[in-house]
Amino acid sequence: MASLRNLDGKDYLGNAHYRVDGIGSHIYPDPNDIQGLVAAVLAADQAALGMDLPIWITGFGFRAGQFPNRAGDNRGQAIKSISRC
Repeated sequence: MASLRNLDGKDYLGNAHYRVDGIGSHIYPDPNDIQGLVAAVLAADQAALGMDLPIWITGFGFRAGQFPNRAGDNRGQAIKSISRC
């Protein structure tokens, strides 16, 4: 995504002509460290892309059988923890 700042000499993220209004990130965290991994992915996105555009989590997922996790959280509790990142 960061390469869109200078792709073939064009800035696709900072160019109003292309109307990029945000960045979407798909995250598939380990259910035993959801907050840490989500925060790390968002920090990496922010470091690469800056803070000019909002970054949204547009998708996340867990595999069957990953819950309850080590903390005893079910999948619903784990999903709620993403909003605290």
